[in-house]
Amino acid sequence: MFKLFKRKPNQTGRSQVFFTRLASDPLLEPVLFVVMLAVFIACAAYFALHLQKAIVPDEPGHFYISTLFAGTWGTPAPTDYSFSLGHGQFSRQPFMYYWLNGRLLNLLGLVMPGVSEWRQLIFLRLVSVLYSAMTVIFSYLLALEFIHKRWWPLLVALLTTGTLMFAFLSGGVSYDNLANMCAAAGTYFLVKVLKGKKVVTHSLLWIFMIGLGVLAKKTVLPLAVVMLIFWLVYLIKNRRLINLKQEPMWQMILTALLALVMIGVNVSVYGVNLVKYAEPIPDCTDIYSKEQCDLSVFVRRAKEMGFPQEKLTLREVIQQGKANPLSYFDDYWFTRVLTTVYGIMGHQAYYPTLTISFFKLLYIFVFIIAIKYWQKRDYLFYTLFALALSFVFAIFIESYNEELMSDFRHVAIQGRYLFPGLAPIYVLLVDFLSRIGHKLVRRVAVAYTLVLFTVGGPVLFLLFFAARNQLNWFY
Repeated sequence: MFKLFKRKPNQTGRSQVFFTRLASDPLLEPVLFVVMLAVFIACAAYFALHLQKAIVPDEPGHFYISTLFAGTWGTPAPTDYSFSLGHGQFSRQPFMYYWLNGRLLNLLGLVMPGVSEWRQLIFLRLVSVLYSAMTVIFSYLLALEFIHKRWWPLLVALLTTGTLMFAFLSGGVSYDNLANMCAAAGTYFLVKVLKGKKVVTHSLLWIFMIGLGVLAKKTVLPLAVVMLIFWLVYLIKNRRLINLKQEPMWQMILTALLALVMIGVNVSVYGVNLVKYAEPIPDCTDIYSKEQCDLSVFVRRAKEMGFPQEKLTLREVIQQGKANPLSYFDDYWFTRVLTTVYGIMGHQAYYPTLTISFFKLLYIFVFIIAIKYWQKRDYLFYTLFALALSFVFAIFIESYNEELMSDFRHVAIQGRYLFPGLAPIYVLLVDFLSRIGHKLVRRVAVAYTLVLFTVGGPVLFLLFFAARNQLNWFY
């Protein structure tokens, strides 16, 4: 009887050979990435198809303004409702997301005349899923360019697809999704430039994508400025190495046309604003009457919550015993950002307080590892490091500025504002993990990260909450 359970000769050896060959197959890694991408698209599409209205941040406003742009090929006249949303000067602020949505709604109307408002909303939500899928792809391609170790780029893809707020936001109508895609694509094309690969073509593609990004959302601007500095320094230092003969002429012509159009539109918005109003985006009262601007939800919120008439100064912060920038970061901002990145914050909220502590522990560990294994690196590393650090710093400064204006009422502090910098942040995080010298520590760190982003990711959230509709968010 025991012969039935005897292992056949060479069975173990054959299994080892099979798995060794499988692991060494160059197609396995891209296949795994496609599977991860497919799972992410399925999760984001579920959000898009089943989420109730007015749960994704500012979705009703984004949809309404998109319908206004569907009525004109230019920029529409503001309405009382658009003023109430805080959007009045369409031609003087980033508008490209709404303009593109308007064209897409026009196309949908041609294919499906008389299409309902609900189907229009679903259509634009699915477009957002496409934008976020492209963000995942560009983040993975960026990792392949930067991390020259097999399997590690897949971890970047897992972190991106396993970020709950990113997946949730991907299923809604929001300009964040277009801005995130443009930022990830711009970072990828900039890295291609810095590696000397088709410098002119990739420079033009970088200009186009990052130009589109800053026309979608103003939070991409700090990223664009830092990118511009490192791009210019590289071109100046390596101008003699650029060889136009190695690049197809048709590619340069096409990308040059795209880049010129994008530069022209940016100049017509930000250039005019700087010349006429001395700031990138003018205040509403610089263009319209105070009565119209007071319709804004932001003005009403400030009155209802009793914001101070003048922004607090640092001296007043110290005198009143409020949080200085360092204590604010440690006591509130860091935890708040992690909570709203790995939880969900919209017009409804879901905060997994238990797992947030583990995410915090991961970032503290990576910070220690980065210091321990710090060494002299190349120009590309310092570019990505500066992009990630400066962008996080810019968002932190913006958050603290909001606190000074609101007397620390903690409004408008959201982790999703960091998503344009998500690609370089995650690539650097994985790069630091890959440099851990001790094999056992490295494996434990990777296993910890895999489990954390799987447990805290969108798949289990949908299985546990959406399937049972425990949060009452889904149709």
